Amino acid sequence: MLTVKSVPLPSAIYSRQGLQKMMVTLAQIVREHGEIELAQLSKAPDQTDEQFANFKNEMRTRVFKIAAIATYDDGTSIQGDDPALLDRADETPLLSTFYVSNIQPFKQNLNTEPDERFELFLDFRFPPLFDPDRLVSSPTENYSRLTINGFRGSWEAGIEKAVRSQILRIRPVRTFIHGPFIYDLFLMLLGFPFAFYCCWLLSSEIKRLTTDMHFIVAAGAYTYVALGAVWVYRFLFSYTKWAFPLVELKEQGTRPALHRKVWWGLVALISGKLFWDLVDPLLSLRPLLGLS
Repeated sequence: MLTVKSVPLPSAIYSRQGLQKMMVTLAQIVREHGEIELAQLSKAPDQTDEQFANFKNEMRTRVFKIAAIATYDDGTSIQGDDPALLDRADETPLLSTFYVSNIQPFKQNLNTEPDERFELFLDFRFPPLFDPDRLVSSPTENYSRLTINGFRGSWEAGIEKAVRSQILRIRPVRTFIHGPFIYDLFLMLLGFPFAFYCCWLLSSEIKRLTTDMHFIVAAGAYTYVALGAVWVYRFLFSYTKWAFPLVELKEQGTRPALHRKVWWGLVALISGKLFWDLVDPLLSLRPLLGLS
């Protein structure tokens, strides 16, 4: 019975060399499957042995093979079945997406899709920093996928193993960060407390500026401060997902690593300020540091 298996791909790190090894392994699996199919063919009555042999060789060369497409962030793409098409993946422009399948060669030559087929798509693009078309609580769309169709269990297992074996590292924490309603969870745990902290931090200044004004003005000032703090939280949350993408290529880790340093710097700055303001009154750190 024909089965269709959709394999969820987790947040993970791949390497250029690993993708090239994956292409070699997938091509070998497709060739082996092709030999099984060719062994079941019978020579036509009007074919000579040489013609039949040439036909099978042509099928091996043109039909039972893989086709890959590497797309780069400058809009260019490279197609083919040679793993060397990924040799640019550690340079600029950066690799945006990688697609490999055995469907195209088969369909181009026989005008139909093979029963045993697979499609692998890896998306190395960064999510938008601010996406007005999606709810902020929505999960990050994971376009990376592996789909396998076939009658034989060994076909499915071989394709899946060839893909999973080239994953350098799985990132479960990133899967969690990019999940649904994580924004809302940390809004309650961090966002609103940060807003209250900002209101407390600026309370003296707000009182000084609104002493002779109606209390509504002071309430409005606190509201704006709280909303501003929530917007800062929203920026940091979006920046977190941008700096820690779902799928990464090891050779292209320079740009994410740079933004992760910036992210850690922002977190350290805010955390340090919070620690100073909240712990200093309790531990009296100022005299110890020689500060008045």
